[in-house]
Amino acid sequence: VARKGQGAGEPLFTNYRDIFNGTIDYIFFRCDRGNRIEVRRCLGMIAEEEAMREGGGLPSSRHPSDHLPIATDLAMLLPPGRS
Repeated sequence: VARKGQGAGEPLFTNYRDIFNGTIDYIFFRCDRGNRIEVRRCLGMIAEEEAMREGGGLPSSRHPSDHLPIATDLAMLLPPGRS
């Protein structure tokens, strides 16, 4: 998984073209009223070599868009006594 920094959570890129590559797709979430949200897992990203495999970047025969899919499993952790 290509990511900025150890455990930083932001991919090196979600868009990869011959003229631009970078992270422009995000998942935002917010916690309210004492609830916490925990990231359980994230969809893995491709390596830069795979993005460039067919020439100038994405889209390619394996990735039909210039934006890579992003997904995560989240868990809401309620404070004690709330259900």
